[in-house]
Amino acid sequence: MKKIILSVFLSVIILFSAAPVFAAGVSTNIDGIPVKYDIAPFIENNRVMVPLRAICENLGATITASPYDGYNIIKVAKGGINIILYMGGTSIVNKDTVIKPEAKQYALVNDKSVKLDVIPSIKNYRIMVPLRFIVESLDCEIKYADSAININIDPLFINDIEINAVQYEYHMTMGGVIQQIKGNGYINSIYDVIKNNIGAETEAPESYSWMIHVDNQYYKAGQYDFLDLNGKSLQQYDIYTIYNYSSEAQKNNPKAAVIHDVTKGQWHLFNGQALASLHELVQQSTRNGFLEVISNTVV
Repeated sequence: MKKIILSVFLSVIILFSAAPVFAAGVSTNIDGIPVKYDIAPFIENNRVMVPLRAICENLGATITASPYDGYNIIKVAKGGINIILYMGGTSIVNKDTVIKPEAKQYALVNDKSVKLDVIPSIKNYRIMVPLRFIVESLDCEIKYADSAININIDPLFINDIEINAVQYEYHMTMGGVIQQIKGNGYINSIYDVIKNNIGAETEAPESYSWMIHVDNQYYKAGQYDFLDLNGKSLQQYDIYTIYNYSSEAQKNNPKAAVIHDVTKGQWHLFNGQALASLHELVQQSTRNGFLEVISNTVV
């Protein structure tokens, strides 16, 4: 009987001691989509460490790096949430708080000091951070089930209907591309960029087209459809810019870009610089595996 108890006890010890190693190979899913990492996650002090940029991009957060009061910090922002990660020096300083962490062990979440179980580190030129800390600080849900870490982000609702994907479409002289972007982090971010940069209502351009041509006053830089769970478009935005938009003169033109709210049948001025943000989100979703090409007829 003693041998049986000892055997069971040793099995439990082996199981729990091996768990961190096993967790390093566990997949991470965001809204059901597997996350692609260019640096493999690892376990430190029983915490899963992941590349900061990859996880933040997929959660809909932005990252900036800057010196502050002589010290290097990383700022992560999403909505009204701001995280400061300490990467060097001897203190983090804000207008109310001076923290002198030992071994970089503190972060600031909306100016509140948080002690980290594991400090950020650099691996192959990537900043590695504790996954749970980042996810929960950005107000997202994280659970472990079926040998996977599952992260859920609140979905976007339009007219009380859940949005499942953004269909992004653009055309060229010969053909066009239709793509669908999933993941609530990207869906919410794309919607916010569009909504936050819509200006005053205006008249429709005298001439506009999918094509870039000197005879067209405006060409369509992209079409964004917000699709419900059944693939039906609940909201469509078409963004147009004037020909040769890259010139400085065009950039300073308040009418350089317009947006057509197709659903409401309205035209508005649009902050053309926001196009760069939209294109960056498309690139991020492509790089991280959240974009699927539906059709490509470009020849």
